[in-house]
Amino acid sequence: MLSFCSLIAAVTRAGGQSTAKSTATSGFGAWGLWIILGLMFVVMYFVLYRPQKKRQQEAQDLLSRLRKGDEVVTIGGIHGTIRRQTEDTVTLEVDDGVKMTFSRSAIARTLTVREEEQEEEETAEEAEPGADDLEEYEEYEEEEGADAEAEGEAEGEGDTDGG
Repeated sequence: MLSFCSLIAAVTRAGGQSTAKSTATSGFGAWGLWIILGLMFVVMYFVLYRPQKKRQQEAQDLLSRLRKGDEVVTIGGIHGTIRRQTEDTVTLEVDDGVKMTFSRSAIARTLTVREEEQEEEETAEEAEPGADDLEEYEEYEEEEGADAEAEGEAEGEGDTDGG
């Protein structure tokens, strides 16, 4: 029993000395550890926190724009039309005469597209030139080139006939 205790004491002393030497000779130091921890928190912020906050904001906007008559889908996948809504609940008509009441937070998305949203999408499409615009431009250029060639040939034929 005595030898076992002395063995543990010897290992403990040797372990304590080796860790002291390793931290003293380490060039990384405490500043490196703090830098790594700081970088980890920055990455976690941009990867987890910001996207989650953005999704929550979009969900709040969706819930605030709900109106009677909108077609919606719940988080459980039930499709229905809003017939009545209060501050906390929404009553959906899921079939003729079948009405169900849900919490407002159970609405996942809306299927109704309003005129304002369509106008916003149209103005965004007009602002950004797309592939369709490029194709229309190329077709226009080809037509212009063909018209110019036709005019040139018509003028050339008129000169040869007249001369």
